[in-house]
Amino acid sequence: MTGGTHGGNWQERETGCLSPLVSSRMLARDEPSVSQVEVMAGATPAASGRIFLSYRREETEHLAGRLADRLVERFGESQVFMDIDSIPPGVDFAEAIQRAVSGCDVLLALIGRQWTTLVDEQGRRRIDDPDDFVVLEVRAALDRNIPVIPVLVDGAVMPQRRELPRGLEQLSRRNAARLDAVSFRLNVGWLLKHLEKMLSASEDATAQASTGPPQQRFTSSSTVPRSVAAGPEERRASVIEPEAARPGAAEKLPQPDQQMTDTGSAADVGSHPSDWRLRGVPVDRRTVLRLAGSVAAVLVTGAGAWGASRLVDSDSASRPRWVFETGGEVYSSPEVADGVVYIGSVDHNLYAIDAVTGKERWRYRTGGAVTSSPIITNGLVYFGCNDFRIHAVTAATGTARWTFATGAVVHSSPAVVQGIVYVGSRDHNLYAIDAVTGKERWRFTGKDWFNSSPTVVDGKVYVGCRDKNVYALDASTGKQRWRYTTSSTVDSSAAVSGDTVWIGSDDHSVYALNAETGTWVWQFTAENGVVSTPRIVDDILYVGSDDGNLYALDAATGRMRWRHATGNGIRSSPIVAAGLVYIGSRDRYVYALDEMTGEQRWRFATQGPVDDSSPVVTGGLVYIGSLDHRVYALDAARGVRS
Repeated sequence: MTGGTHGGNWQERETGCLSPLVSSRMLARDEPSVSQVEVMAGATPAASGRIFLSYRREETEHLAGRLADRLVERFGESQVFMDIDSIPPGVDFAEAIQRAVSGCDVLLALIGRQWTTLVDEQGRRRIDDPDDFVVLEVRAALDRNIPVIPVLVDGAVMPQRRELPRGLEQLSRRNAARLDAVSFRLNVGWLLKHLEKMLSASEDATAQASTGPPQQRFTSSSTVPRSVAAGPEERRASVIEPEAARPGAAEKLPQPDQQMTDTGSAADVGSHPSDWRLRGVPVDRRTVLRLAGSVAAVLVTGAGAWGASRLVDSDSASRPRWVFETGGEVYSSPEVADGVVYIGSVDHNLYAIDAVTGKERWRYRTGGAVTSSPIITNGLVYFGCNDFRIHAVTAATGTARWTFATGAVVHSSPAVVQGIVYVGSRDHNLYAIDAVTGKERWRFTGKDWFNSSPTVVDGKVYVGCRDKNVYALDASTGKQRWRYTTSSTVDSSAAVSGDTVWIGSDDHSVYALNAETGTWVWQFTAENGVVSTPRIVDDILYVGSDDGNLYALDAATGRMRWRHATGNGIRSSPIVAAGLVYIGSRDRYVYALDEMTGEQRWRFATQGPVDDSSPVVTGGLVYIGSLDHRVYALDAARGVRS
């Protein structure tokens, strides 16, 4: 192959195997570097703190190179490895990979959307091939208890245990980081911070450890007991965010003053966090660090259990009204109707929960993660699912009424207007489906995913698409009325009032467009992408951003009234009630802010990032989901149990 420059072509390879990065980031296939030969020959690496990048060319090469550059800038060329293509003739490539991996302190496994589904020429899944380079790399690290950080690229989701071949099952239990092209700088900053903690601890541990074979030198995490308070096998790992659970460590251990109870019901919370009785809830990994002192556990320095931070303007300990434990992360937003909270979970279930007591009414099992948010109309619950289907079930009993098959994951949340269900799919289509029969009325095809949820007003459907466009479609026919092209993907959903449409884009902007023509009215630029859906109340537009701020903008001009900074990105969408703006943040907190000033009234700490789940306020309670697998009911006025 020919040499390349920054951002140029990578070595011809099937998967991302390891080679020390030289200044050009390129190595001739027939000229292995000295470091490569040493690793392949089984030489003990001279330096600790090495990072192994595992990736597939077809999926994640575009970000593997950028990530490698940032890692080299931070840790040095000798510490970052990728692309072993120059295994000398006669050398067992499996053994060479195992030796190379064993010489590293951490493996970053870049996982794209097709990581579990890519097939070879015989139609067999690549990850089912025991000699596949990626399989060899990841398995070698797992077998040696080397911390493995799954890095979910461009919206990929964590593989479930049942999707993984023998030898890789442990990967489903590892906490993951995100790495998206549109929010690369923010994502990589978090990852670098966590890696610095890990590698610093690794150097200390290595200095104290006795010498031995490479596979024994970097296994301090193996001292941590595993599977303590383990959940069901199909539970997905969390995604790393600032102050969230960290990757590569063993399972969390319960603290002495916490007791484990079973899942699927509301937790009975006491007056202090130490009194709370949790059902199947693993607690702060600092406990693991104190007990084991492992390299991997050093990464886990996040906030503690619920209520570790006290509420603002309250002398009471942080206590929710109730907490309901699901079996997976909760990206879905709650819908509350007739005293019941309906919400989906990555554990494949849609739940119906008593809004007052937090007790489960019923659950409906699907064939995939439920990250779409449900809507209830005429006694039916409609929602999308990662099993490629839209489901309609009875609100009273959870009995299936009909399902509609699309060609891909349905993350978009449906709108139901005048007997028609409108919903997008990652198969590039927006569908109009008869709400009673489940039969297709029409479909509109874009050029990329429809993650955005449609908004239907005055006979028009407004929706964003990852092809960078905002579309207005005729609600009856699906015919395009207009489109407006932004500079990046549009996962945000539209707010519509009067003659204006407001919507966010990953190009860091909030757009105001004329609802009839799509003409640009104004544009507000945040410091990062805008996935959050705007909310307009009394001529003020409230919207969150991946830059961690909640913004209050003048709806007519886009002028900023105020902003409130949280500790991480905001993808949740705000709700306004009784003079307060409620929002969830990936910093783990649910916030209540004064709608006029942005001053914080209270905040409540969950045990995981609040991602796409958006709050609902009704009956004096705030309902919201978190990636800690839970659904919370909080007192709307104070954030604590009355």
